[in-house]
Amino acid sequence: MKKLLIVLVIIAGVVFGGLKFNANKVEEKYNEALNLIKANGMEVKNSVFEGGLLKSHANYDVVLSKNYINELVSLGEEYGAPEDLMIKIDMNISHGFDSLLGKFEVAGDAEFLNDPYKNFIKEIFDTTRPIKFHADGASGGDKKFVFELVGVQKEQDGNKLNLAKSFLNFDINGEKKITGATFVNDFIDFASRQGVAIKIKNIDYDVKYETPIEPKMISKALVNSTYKFELGGIDVISGAEALQIGKIASDSKLTVLSDTLTQDDTSTIEKIKYGKYEFKDFLIKTKFSNLDKGAFEDIINAKGEPEAQLAAIMQALDKFIKRAPKLTFDNLNFKNAAGKSYVSNFEISIDPDGIDTQNLLENIPTAINFSGKIELDATPGEFIFGSGEEKEGINAMLVNGGLFKENGGKYVTIFKYNKRTQDLIFNENLSLKSLLQ
Repeated sequence: MKKLLIVLVIIAGVVFGGLKFNANKVEEKYNEALNLIKANGMEVKNSVFEGGLLKSHANYDVVLSKNYINELVSLGEEYGAPEDLMIKIDMNISHGFDSLLGKFEVAGDAEFLNDPYKNFIKEIFDTTRPIKFHADGASGGDKKFVFELVGVQKEQDGNKLNLAKSFLNFDINGEKKITGATFVNDFIDFASRQGVAIKIKNIDYDVKYETPIEPKMISKALVNSTYKFELGGIDVISGAEALQIGKIASDSKLTVLSDTLTQDDTSTIEKIKYGKYEFKDFLIKTKFSNLDKGAFEDIINAKGEPEAQLAAIMQALDKFIKRAPKLTFDNLNFKNAAGKSYVSNFEISIDPDGIDTQNLLENIPTAINFSGKIELDATPGEFIFGSGEEKEGINAMLVNGGLFKENGGKYVTIFKYNKRTQDLIFNENLSLKSLLQ
């Protein structure tokens, strides 16, 4: 028994000695974090660290200068932040027995300290501390940061807003770079005094970066990445009118080459219903290719007065067009309420040869390539209106007029844009201009 007690005392000494060592390491890591904040262009003031054996407490003020904010969001001085922004960070750091394995946990909140930001935040959220955060992970290894934005329940001038808590999560690797981010919100409800009600539910956005990015570059980085987006539904009611959009889901992949971007998207929509019209089972597969990387970077980084930003955007548009961008819809498919199918594919591209960059927008119609195919399980009138008199007028114009042709029980049209006449030609011989005359 005596030997056992000796062993237990030795183990306890090792454990608590390790805890004391790790408590000291926590302060060291805390100071490293402050240095990282400074290295990213922010100022740190009034830092206080109170160490403990199992838990420590710390707080400090972060100052984001006007110039830093304007640079971050690409705004000019005249239209940018009116003042420096001061935020107090208050947090508790847990470093108990798990710290012997290099693990840690941090929880705290952020308080806006100065006007006009403080008053603005207080007016919206009824608090100057709208953000809570939590982080855990391994020292020197991967970490997860979770930011919680408090919900909003406001009523003003007959308008009501009910916003659920929002959560923004970041995955950080051992090199302090972001490898992924998610945003989640359960619902947004808005009702206006004019009788318009909007309900949005279950927003979920997730991005993974194949090439980890610096935190300050999150709004500007163009790197290989995958995106997932889900939205539970949207309801819009205005008096007797109602629009209902069912669940939306989208998967996207951005591929970045040395000077071009390509994006592949696959999206589904459960249904869209407006009044007596209902369409469902949407499948949309698209591919954006030949997108000029430099043009997007110029637009992202455009700043200054509106005239300067517009000039930068127009120069970027010139780059964009000269790259001959292309949008391909491999599928744009859906069904009506009766289960009849609409199936289509089409392609839009821009041919920059011969386009006058001095009158860029005016000359785009002469540079567009546009072609595609639509196939219906029923006549266009029946597909849209079902039975009844309304379908007859549509069929008279689109079927009898030759725009859609019956082929094995399907109604098909093939179309192509004619750049010379700036007209859309159906089935090789029917002009849209003549059809509308």
